[in-house]
Amino acid sequence: MNSNLLLLLMICFYLIPIFYVYINYKFNKTLSSIICNNNCKNYVLFFMSLMSITTILYEYERNDICSLIMLFILFIFTFTLIYIDETYIIHYISAFLVFIIILFFMTRHCYLQNNIILLLLLILEIILFILIIINIKTNIFYIEIAYLVIFAVYYLYLHYICFIC
Repeated sequence: MNSNLLLLLMICFYLIPIFYVYINYKFNKTLSSIICNNNCKNYVLFFMSLMSITTILYEYERNDICSLIMLFILFIFTFTLIYIDETYIIHYISAFLVFIIILFFMTRHCYLQNNIILLLLLILEIILFILIIINIKTNIFYIEIAYLVIFAVYYLYLHYICFIC
C-alpha cells in the first residue's frame, strides 16, 4: 500500500477522536478523564484501533523494525491507558510509558536523521514531559494535548524528510 495513503488514513483516524475529545472538554483536568469516560471510551478505542493498524502497516512499509516494535508497544500501553480508569495506578504507569516511548521514538529518529527541526521538536517534547510531571496534580489537559500535537508534527515531518526529500 502507498505510504502517503497510509499516512493520510492515520491522520484522519487520529483527528476524529481528537475532535471528539476537544468538543467534550469542559471541566476535565486531564486527557485521561475524557478518554476513560464510558461515553467516550469505545469511540476513542475504535478510531485508535484503526489508526494503530494503519500506523503498523505504514511502519512495516518503511521497513524499520525498531520503529515498528516501539509503536506497537506504544499502542499496547495506549489501549491500556484508555481502557483502565484513572483511579488505578496501572493507568498512570501506562501513561508514563506512553510518554517515554514517544521520547525514545523521537530520540532515535533524531539521531538517525541528524535534523535540526527534529532536534528542536524533541527538546520541546522533553520540556512538555517535565511540565506534565511537575504539574501532574493540576490541570495538565493542554500540556498533554501539546505533547501529542508535537509528536504528530514530528511524525509528519519525519515522513516528509524520509519520503519527500
